[in-house]
Amino acid sequence: MYKVNKDMKKTNSTIGKSILSFLPQSPNAIIRDTNMCCGILKFTYHSVNFLIEALDNFYIKHNYNFFDPHVGENACQIRAYIFLILSKKKNIHKITERINFLKKKNNQIIDAINLGINHKIKGKKSSIYNIYIKYDLYFDISISEEFLYKSYFLTIFKKIINIDFYIDKEYISKYFNISKYITKKITHEYQITLSEYSYNFIKKASNFYGINNTTYPNLFKNLLYNEGKPVFPCYFYSKIIFNNLLKNKDNLIIKIEDMNNKKSILFTNSNESNQLITLTNDTFLIDKVRMIVICDSESLLMKSPLAIQESLNRLGIYHILLMCMAAHPQYSGTHLSTWTNKLFPTDSHLLPKERELLNEFITYKEKAFSYGFCRENPLMLVVRHIFIDTLCNYHNMQTNHSFLKNNGEYVL
Repeated sequence: MYKVNKDMKKTNSTIGKSILSFLPQSPNAIIRDTNMCCGILKFTYHSVNFLIEALDNFYIKHNYNFFDPHVGENACQIRAYIFLILSKKKNIHKITERINFLKKKNNQIIDAINLGINHKIKGKKSSIYNIYIKYDLYFDISISEEFLYKSYFLTIFKKIINIDFYIDKEYISKYFNISKYITKKITHEYQITLSEYSYNFIKKASNFYGINNTTYPNLFKNLLYNEGKPVFPCYFYSKIIFNNLLKNKDNLIIKIEDMNNKKSILFTNSNESNQLITLTNDTFLIDKVRMIVICDSESLLMKSPLAIQESLNRLGIYHILLMCMAAHPQYSGTHLSTWTNKLFPTDSHLLPKERELLNEFITYKEKAFSYGFCRENPLMLVVRHIFIDTLCNYHNMQTNHSFLKNNGEYVL
């Protein structure tokens, strides 16, 4: 067992991204005794194993269902889009080489534990960083590796009871042999990391559209935080993502489920337009990664597939999604309940561009309530969740026993 250093964030930012960023301690923390050293090494060993599994499942096996983390905010569409981008940037040869490198590093960690290098530092004041450098256990990790590792971690240990997700901290504590306090701390730090990645991604992507802290100062300079997690309004970042999807002609899969029974229907959008088309049997054989949008509907599925398609196409799928996002709570988290239905943290002294966005947001929100694209009026459909997968994988996941609901939780 070992304690968490309160300076973890500050120290990690100065040393950079490395294997030490997975630890619940500051790299500058002093190793006090052999038990502490052994605990840290074992935690590192399990973390490297998780990184190996994450790279293997994402890039080689394409098990994208292992990358749907519970972060504690409503920005699933940002992470889904990041995953979509990462899925297109794969080099199997390089990934295989990286996995082999990580396996060698883990063998070194095992040797360090078995040979007892921890005994050699007994009575000496050495930091975690210095020990890892001295025994060649230190190595850098990329931003995408950290993103995949922490997403994988927060998916593997995710559970669901009824419709509520949570992280199984008791299982994490037993798996890594760490205290519940450290488990809670590291889980929260991982969630903050993914929120920060999501925020930075949207900040960078919005620059493409000329949106920054100069044009939208009330959004960027008055940024809200929930339990340390930076939060943008749902409509704002959804618009950035959907614009990119439309510009890049990326296909969506829209699954509409009836709220009263198990009936459902699948659509996709054509590359050349903002129109939905009904999926055919051949589509299931296409091994292409897509963003999958799961929707609930109160009565839409009473119509024929063709009638549903025509109803939705009259409005256009991207306009429908923006309606749903405008009607969705804008800021997630109990600490931000005051801003749930607001686009900007403050509506005073808005610049012309900000006022334009606010009016657009209000218009889409009013349409959502009028047409039936919100929880208060789910007559048409309401977006429940967004993630990525191939249609074939998703179909198999729904029909076989590799990912089944059992005793109130998902078994991976």
